Amino acid sequence: MNYHIAVALTSCVLAGVFGQFSADWGMLGWIGFASWAAFFAAGGGIKGAQKTVVTNLFGVAIGCAVVYIASVTGMSNPMLLPLMGGVFIMCAAGYFSFLSFVPGSFIGCAAYLGSGALALESIASLLVGIILGFIAERGALMLAKGKK
Repeated sequence: MNYHIAVALTSCVLAGVFGQFSADWGMLGWIGFASWAAFFAAGGGIKGAQKTVVTNLFGVAIGCAVVYIASVTGMSNPMLLPLMGGVFIMCAAGYFSFLSFVPGSFIGCAAYLGSGALALESIASLLVGIILGFIAERGALMLAKGKK
């Protein structure tokens, strides 16, 4: 079987289950899907999962810092400068090899901010999305007899 067809099959089954039950499990489906996509964008496999976990969590940490700084500034537009600083840090941190997957950082930050600052739900959803991507990839490799 062709790998793309195989990954389509494994992903659609996993996506259906996750999409149906993510809210019941206390997760935000859109965040899981974003990190799932990031897993594949990072190259998949163990290395892609590692890159995605580290950068997603870094992005959540930046998001937390942005919200905290914005809450204590008293500015008329409190998100402007903290968010600019956060984006600068996420991009500049790409200099370091373990943070070089900058889209993962943006996804983590966006997940936290878009969730309304729900840290645990965001982190759980990000991690489950990466796990689902890994499972979809492994299942597809089995169906495709190891040929990507």
